[in-house]
Amino acid sequence: MNILIIGYGSIAKKHIAALELMDLDFHFWALRSIGSNPMNGVKNIYDYNEIPKNIDFVIISNPTNKHIDTIKKLVPLRLPLFIEKPIAHTLDNLNETISAIKNYNLITYVACVLRFHPCLLYVKKYLEEGVQRINEVNIYCGSYLPDWRLNEDYKNIYSAQAANGGGVHLDLFHEIDYTVWLFGDPWKSSGILESKSSLDIDAFDYANYTFRYDSFNVNMVLNYYRKFPKRKMEIVFSDKIWEIDLISGVIIENDEYEIFKTHTSIADLYKEQLNYFINSIKRQQDTENNFESSAKILQYCLNYE
Repeated sequence: MNILIIGYGSIAKKHIAALELMDLDFHFWALRSIGSNPMNGVKNIYDYNEIPKNIDFVIISNPTNKHIDTIKKLVPLRLPLFIEKPIAHTLDNLNETISAIKNYNLITYVACVLRFHPCLLYVKKYLEEGVQRINEVNIYCGSYLPDWRLNEDYKNIYSAQAANGGGVHLDLFHEIDYTVWLFGDPWKSSGILESKSSLDIDAFDYANYTFRYDSFNVNMVLNYYRKFPKRKMEIVFSDKIWEIDLISGVIIENDEYEIFKTHTSIADLYKEQLNYFINSIKRQQDTENNFESSAKILQYCLNYE
């Protein structure tokens, strides 16, 4: 398969590494700025007019604030689009972009890799089978932005810069996405987003959301400044409590019983995600998490004081 990459950064490299684990023959092109360093196994091109005719799909992994403009330029080529989350950093021009994608009948997928995490799949199956009443859900995801790219000043990366689409609410969009994926659309949502930690960046480094459902609320905290990473969900059922640890890959019931454990790696999740997308292309069926679906979830992300 022939794949075009737009935005050849750390995320794109993870996707390429996942593709290379598959038993398929891949060839890569990257749309880059003139003067970019050559890369092994990747052919550089420098303009949209140079995109080869035989490309099978595009990976869009440039900064979030460039996604919409990139998609607009690609839509007439009628290529399937694999879009790094989130699709945008504002709600501007989303309806116009949705219409263009529909007019060209494009297959799109927004890369929310935690949908393939075995712990969350276990929870989703349990919820779909009918369970005891949920009274409360608490979600927490905190990590330390300076550790994300150790060879760079964290203040210079786009995650720290609001104008470039940075911010903890956008970087940790996974938590918002899987909340809606697991529990459905809330009837109301609200958020408090701030930037006043010791990181001293202008992008939001703290987010606190509440998603309101008929019989329970989801409380979510996201941050950039936790030195020791933590990524967990707690579900308080009427008869038990589950703690889902997405880093350790374990579900604990009532603080003592391990009811599920996975040894799946992040690389495995990236591979599963791309395998799902490629199979969707082969079947010529749009994906569950397409551009339009993710645009609706983005509205919750951007609903804050």
